[in-house]
Amino acid sequence: MKKSLLTAIAIFGFTTLTMAQAPSKDCSQLEAANKQLAANIKMYTATWDHILNNGGDIDYITEKYFDKNVTCKNFKEEVTSTGIDGFKKHYAGYLTAFSDVKFTIIDVYGQGDKLVKHWNFKGIFRANGKPMDLSGATLVTMKDGKIFSEQDFDNDLWFRQQLGMIPMDAK
Repeated sequence: MKKSLLTAIAIFGFTTLTMAQAPSKDCSQLEAANKQLAANIKMYTATWDHILNNGGDIDYITEKYFDKNVTCKNFKEEVTSTGIDGFKKHYAGYLTAFSDVKFTIIDVYGQGDKLVKHWNFKGIFRANGKPMDLSGATLVTMKDGKIFSEQDFDNDLWFRQQLGMIPMDAK
């Protein structure tokens, strides 16, 4: 009886100790994940603010902030650019086409290496002087603290209407 009681107490004590340590391990993993997420968001927002709001510093797109195989996808999941040079060329098109660019990140949130950015882009279309005011969202994948892929979503009809490519009354 005494031996059974000691065995039961030992099992209970071991189980309690093991259960008490599990949440601590889970909490430390969660803390580490949250720190990485915060670091990803900070780097991501600072990088795009620098590129788009400092006169179009497209040469800031380097392997310091972007994975060497970075991709850009359209809303149909089709890859539109690959690698640092392709990514630079893709975004240089916007900086060439518009003057007075003002890019605002309204909000960024995420989980793990996935981010969602809500943004607003304003500028003057150089071809005809028409103003652009467009909002959208970008799905972002980070890899090892660098931007690995982006997929933008916006209203293409509204974009083209503002530029005068499609009549405003078109649906």
